[in-house]
Amino acid sequence: MFYNTSLKKIYIINDFQAIGYSVNLLDTNNTDDIFQVRPGKNENEFSTATRAIIGAGTGLGKSILTYDKHFNAYIPIASEGGHSDFPVQNHFEINLVRFIKGLRGISNPINYEEVISGRGIEGIYLFLRKTKKYKDTQYTKEIDIADEKAPLISSYKNLDDTCRDTLRLFAQYYARCAKNFVLETLATGGLYIAGGIAAKNKEIFTSSDFIDEFEYAYRRDDFLKTIPINIILNYDVSLYGACYAAMYKLFSKQ
Repeated sequence: MFYNTSLKKIYIINDFQAIGYSVNLLDTNNTDDIFQVRPGKNENEFSTATRAIIGAGTGLGKSILTYDKHFNAYIPIASEGGHSDFPVQNHFEINLVRFIKGLRGISNPINYEEVISGRGIEGIYLFLRKTKKYKDTQYTKEIDIADEKAPLISSYKNLDDTCRDTLRLFAQYYARCAKNFVLETLATGGLYIAGGIAAKNKEIFTSSDFIDEFEYAYRRDDFLKTIPINIILNYDVSLYGACYAAMYKLFSKQ
């Protein structure tokens, strides 16, 4: 079905570009907009420095924000970094990757999105269940027959050992991805975490599982400790960003 509109032009952008544009409109002092995991060191010194956005939901998105001094705003660069290869570091993770490849019918290398997303949470959980190292509980019985497992796993993370360790691993892999992204982009302006999973599970990102892994880097740990980390809570960010993108397109003549 087609409809006639008065629109003369359509400008299509990546979803995380939209979120990137929205950062210009979010109030860091408004707790409905931003949850500050930590301010970082030297935060004010890097007010126009590069920023990085990452977010997990149905998939994993990324965007790089660079400052446009002429427009006096942050402008996002599109990315498909969520599809970059997941770096395996031990035998446990080798077995996890093999399991997920079999579960999803994947013959190519596993990317970050297969462990850092809603289905990533599900994949990690099912792998832990397969190890037979955890007791069956009323929670695992409910999850095992559910079509949408990730929300339940998240809900029961403080009540069930399998769910707890699933989210613990999810936090570590999320931090590993975020750490690499910050290093690759030299995002001294800070890391912004978007997506429903983060907004609903803020405590994951203040945990030692996340922070320790984020700062765990050869010869660059001191740098990573200076990076501000924020979670975007405002669910209207995509609409804000789309409006801002249209304004930028109009006034910058891009």
